[in-house]
Amino acid sequence: MKNIIIEKATLKDIDFIIEGIKEICKIEKEPVDKKSELKKVITREIKEKEVFMAKLDGQVMGFLEVLFSKKEPYGINYGDEKKQYCWVNNMYVIKKFRKKGIGKLLFKKLEEICKKRKIDKIMLDVFEVNFKAHKFYDKIGFESKIHIMEKELK
Repeated sequence: MKNIIIEKATLKDIDFIIEGIKEICKIEKEPVDKKSELKKVITREIKEKEVFMAKLDGQVMGFLEVLFSKKEPYGINYGDEKKQYCWVNNMYVIKKFRKKGIGKLLFKKLEEICKKRKIDKIMLDVFEVNFKAHKFYDKIGFESKIHIMEKELK
């Protein structure tokens, strides 16, 4: 696939991002917020965070939503502001475009941005049930470093 561009999301991309997040939640068996709530969250994230869209001839193929921060999200250095890192919140590619290198392109662009910002670590989490995501992240060089557990209280 040639001529794929990776660009920052605009408010015009909100509906696509919402549908992607709904699909992610379905795969991960997580509850989905109402569309109106998602719209507020995504609008804020487009303005405050970085959301990158993969497009081919104007057609949106996927997105990568990230946060750049100086506070370690967890682990022994939790909350420390020693150095900046990148956190991937969500990554989504339309089903018909999967396994065509779109996710790799999104991450390649992210790595370029991180290097320019002198960031040497990209972090993310992925639900246990999202096996395809595990496989993808392994394939592009991510390693499992921490296992987060939860217990629902009734």
